[in-house]
Amino acid sequence: MTRWNYENKLRITLVVSAAIHLSLLFAFKMHVPGNRLRPLQTTIELMDFSEDIPAPPKPREIVKKTDDAPAEEIVEQKASLPPAPKKQIFLPFYKVELLPVFKTRVIPVYPEKARKSGRTSRVILEAYIDAQGLVRQVRVLKSGGKHFDQAAMAALKKSSFKPARIMDQNAPVKIRIPYVFSLEN
Repeated sequence: MTRWNYENKLRITLVVSAAIHLSLLFAFKMHVPGNRLRPLQTTIELMDFSEDIPAPPKPREIVKKTDDAPAEEIVEQKASLPPAPKKQIFLPFYKVELLPVFKTRVIPVYPEKARKSGRTSRVILEAYIDAQGLVRQVRVLKSGGKHFDQAAMAALKKSSFKPARIMDQNAPVKIRIPYVFSLEN
């Protein structure tokens, strides 16, 4: 085959291929109605929480009468009640810059029944750690069985942490801590 014939056949093939592709493109062109494509609209509603906050209690007045002077009354102001302690808000672990690190890590005691029967388990706990690094609350997220849960919780409550940090300040945080109970050492 001559070079001229080969180039002509190649050109004809390319033109035919392009024509088929263009005709298929226009034949199967999908049309999306305009009413389906509209910008996402979100509404943010601001809530006023000032109505939910109770007013501080008013100081009580105590009236005492003395036996010496029945006509005189002494009015004393009773000191107002101290403010209720603020509920501590524990940040999720992803909102702090530095996560808490174990200062003292207590290893959980393997439940004796489980050790004898050869059972293994995995427990995931959620620890609420305050700004001083103390464990304030522990919650089981994934149970490994009653005895494993109790052993892991007891160990975590005895542990202490270097507190989480955010903007160079200690911060209370809640984190997840897994405990794996395995007989292989």
